[in-house]
Amino acid sequence: TELTGELNVDVTIFGESDNDFFGEYILRAGDLNSDGFGDILIGAPGNENLGSVHIFYGPLTGSIDLSASGESSGKISGQTLSTGLNTNFGKVMALADINANGENDILIASDLNDVTDGQNSGGVFLFTTLIE
Repeated sequence: TELTGELNVDVTIFGESDNDFFGEYILRAGDLNSDGFGDILIGAPGNENLGSVHIFYGPLTGSIDLSASGESSGKISGQTLSTGLNTNFGKVMALADINANGENDILIASDLNDVTDGQNSGGVFLFTTLIE
């Protein structure tokens, strides 16, 4: 079925810098901050050669340009986790209640991580207390 008529974009989000690959992975995150609006996680596995995940609390409106304002609700960077360079941090994410407290926890993969067990051995990072 072909779409007809005028299509309107409600929200546009642009990445932070060259080769970020912002939006390569998007995860519907439920309501992370318990405000009644849906939230999303958007990966940028090439961000600063480290990778990052941006958190956006809903509702979203208008146009957001991360290079100009950094307007995400939060950012988890591979650099802050000492994952090395070119790790693909944020290429894959998942939600699960790992600690059985009734709240979703965030898992972020870094498949090219090489900090502990050799080159490109990979790693997964679990965040259970991201929202306070």
